[in-house]
Amino acid sequence: MEVLIRDPVVDVRKTAIWALGEIEDGAGVAPAAAALKDSDPEVRILAAWALGEIEDDRAVEPLVAALKDSDIDVRSTAAWALGEIENPRARDGLIAAQQDEAGSVRHAATWALRQIDDDDDPGIRVRVHPNPKVRVKP
Repeated sequence: MEVLIRDPVVDVRKTAIWALGEIEDGAGVAPAAAALKDSDPEVRILAAWALGEIEDDRAVEPLVAALKDSDIDVRSTAAWALGEIENPRARDGLIAAQQDEAGSVRHAATWALRQIDDDDDPGIRVRVHPNPKVRVKP
């Protein structure tokens, strides 16, 4: 599979990443995380989606880094994926993403923070606002 993710044909790389997400096996974390740095934004979007489907804590750091991607859809998909993983290590990156210029990224980051903040730790409360146009300062 890793050979296909490095294929020069974009559609081959996208199909390989999609398959990793469908399989939902932890073995797909490393190749999908590497694909977050692909030159094609559609490959990066699928890589973030696949990591969200796999739901492995090892994907948190690469996804947090993807919150700063140049592509809005990559950033919003990375935020969604972090919400699927529900690891508290993503909080700081998601709180920062609530200040993103794109409403879709802010919305996804807020949703992800709510997924993480499920009262497991009553000492930590995430600052969110129900209106996605309102920016909440950390």
